[in-house]
Amino acid sequence: MKKAFAVFICCTVLLTCLCFSSSAVEEKTVLYLNYGNITISDNAISGYDKDGKSVTQTNPMGYIITQSNPKSVLNKGITVNSAYCDIELVNLNINRFNEYDCALAVQKTSDITITVSGENHLVSGSSRAGLEVGLNAKVTINGDGVLYAQSSLQAGIGGGNGQPNGTLTIDSGTIYATGGTDGYSAGIGGGSSGHGGNITINGGYICAVGGLYAAGIGGGFMSGGGNITINGGVVTATAGDNGAGIGGGYMCGGTTNIVINGGSVKASGGTGADDIGVGMKAKAAFSGVHNSDGNIVSPVRFTLSDYSKIYVNGIVTSPITMAHPDDASLYLYADGTSKIITVYMTDGSVNFFSYNDADVEKIYPFGDGCERFYDKLIINGKSGISVSDGFSIENQTDLIHGSVRVDSFDTVLRGDVNSDGELNGMDAVICGCVVNSMISDSVTVKLSDTDGNGEINENDVELLVQCGLGGS
Repeated sequence: MKKAFAVFICCTVLLTCLCFSSSAVEEKTVLYLNYGNITISDNAISGYDKDGKSVTQTNPMGYIITQSNPKSVLNKGITVNSAYCDIELVNLNINRFNEYDCALAVQKTSDITITVSGENHLVSGSSRAGLEVGLNAKVTINGDGVLYAQSSLQAGIGGGNGQPNGTLTIDSGTIYATGGTDGYSAGIGGGSSGHGGNITINGGYICAVGGLYAAGIGGGFMSGGGNITINGGVVTATAGDNGAGIGGGYMCGGTTNIVINGGSVKASGGTGADDIGVGMKAKAAFSGVHNSDGNIVSPVRFTLSDYSKIYVNGIVTSPITMAHPDDASLYLYADGTSKIITVYMTDGSVNFFSYNDADVEKIYPFGDGCERFYDKLIINGKSGISVSDGFSIENQTDLIHGSVRVDSFDTVLRGDVNSDGELNGMDAVICGCVVNSMISDSVTVKLSDTDGNGEINENDVELLVQCGLGGS
């Protein structure tokens, strides 16, 4: 009996430990920077919990790094060495005073994802980048927060003193990167005399400002821009003296490959330099801006207001939700082929524009009076949906242009005010409320225009009453 009881106790303890271990790794470990520097590697960490107690246990789920009082400026830093992990930055306010101290250094062969939450400030000493991405390191940035990264001499995000940027991917977030305010470094990319490395922007809102003789995004002084690919987002890049807005710095040598597939890209080069390309007195040739198909792309400017989000050539891409800092225009790069902009307006309607390297034109892909509003396509009859040449419908829910999905919707018959699939007395009642100004919801109003003549009156109500009596 005693033996059985002992076995029971052991099993209970084991199960408890297993449950505790499982729960311990279900959430990220929260580390507080105000108690001291934080170091993270694959097999060890050094940090502090909310009470200032030492934390040394690694967590495969990742880490949240924050501070007790976001208004307090911390002269402390974060170092990531050969780690593969997720790190979330929450309301950090770091300003390093010593020359070789870094706010956030990602070193060696680290491959990390940084999620930005709240408002974060990373300011490093003069020989370090604000967010330093080592030559062999990989960093992916996402999240819905704001990140300010800067250095007085080196890159805002990228290389430190004389160092190139490693591999950087930005998927989302609002990023302000200022490089070398008194030096020769890119906003995003190479440090002073550092190469741009590999930079990919898939989304987000990015403002990058280069230091003296450096690119906004790309290379530092006398350095090439590296490999820069922009697939989406709103990107504003401003060079220092004689550097390219996006590309190489002053007297740059080495490689500068620039691919733009989407997003809105506004770049301003310094004196004698390209807006996108190479800096003044470049020592290396530049073959032009291409897309992933290898075709040369050229800019086309498009001014638009009163929108909530914009999808450039495919609704599966990251949407544009705000304009560039100084205007309301989109700066699109395209070849001669037609691409589509899908624009969700603030009034809930949706507009479509076709663009190429020469022009932007408003288009109407749906035929027979069909109207796209909010997430619904309002049609005039049950026979189907007709579309313009160059478009097709898949699964009765998706509008396709070429092979790209540019719209997604639920189909609703005009007059089906409650969207139940039938035209009947209930629709008549709701339509009557619209006629008498008791309901003003935009979609309900649109659906109440039963005869599709642009006016909503008693005739629309009567049509719905008859449908209810005779069947729709």
